[in-house]
Parts: sequence; C-alpha cells; structure tokens
Amino acid sequence: IGGLCAAALLAKSGLSVTVLESHAHAGGAAHAWHRDGYTFESGPSLYSGLAARPTTNPCGQVLHAIDEDVECVNYNTWMCYLPEGDFLTEVGNDQFLDVLAKFVGADAVSEWTRLKKLMEPLATASAALPPAAVRSDIFGAYTLARFVPGLVKS
Repeated sequence: IGGLCAAALLAKSGLSVTVLESHAHAGGAAHAWHRDGYTFESGPSLYSGLAARPTTNPCGQVLHAIDEDVECVNYNTWMCYLPEGDFLTEVGNDQFLDVLAKFVGADAVSEWTRLKKLMEPLATASAALPPAAVRSDIFGAYTLARFVPGLVKS
C-alpha cells in the first residue's frame, strides 16, 4: 500500500511512475495466508475512515490528496481475539470504553478518556491537513491551498 500511495502522489505531481512488486504476492505487506484452518494477516486489515473527509486515516488522506473517491462498505462490528478474551466489538469509540472497563478496569477508561481529550486538537488538525498533501516543490502552495479552509476551522 505504501508503494502505491507514494506512486499515486508522485503521479499527481506530474511524474511518470512505475510500481514494482518485490513480494511473492501482490500487495506487499497487505496480504494474508492460510495454514491449518487459521488466517494470518501480515498487514493492515481495518481500513476505517476511507470514505469520510476530512479523515485521520493515512490511506484516506492519500486518496483525498489525489482527488480519488472509492466506494466503501460501512460495517458496525468485528470480532476480536485477544489473550484477555474474545469479544464482538462495535465500530467507534463509545463501545471501546465498555471493552476497556471489562478487560482492564476503570483506571484504563479514565486514562483513555483523558488521552482522547488531549489528542482532539491534533486529530482535528491532522484530518484537516493530510501529511500526504504537503509538498516541497513549486506547486506545493497550490496543493495546500485547498486544505486551508478546513485547517482554519480546526
């Protein structure tokens, strides 16, 4: 995914690019393999935030920077298998507090809540100005200009 993102950003800047795959399977680190009835994922498997704009999702930020929209399917839950226990969790932050309380305790909930509040300004700014949109060439100002309204609001 990193190579494709880099190639897309370079192409958006007007450069001619060729993407080569060095791994035995297409997708680089983003693939899975199966053994003895189990699936092992070697890369990212939860791509949340691709459809929303602004987003803090790095792939979503690259898509935004190159003016590409992708069709996304939203889902509400996924199953988690952890040493502490298995559980079905909802997408979003609210239910995560319940999971923290159950598996780690009230102190963890309090710490997470404080951290989340502390990080809000950084998350808002990060979503408003995707790092993938920052360029150092002569057209950098043009690329950044379209993100100024969102950055001012943050």
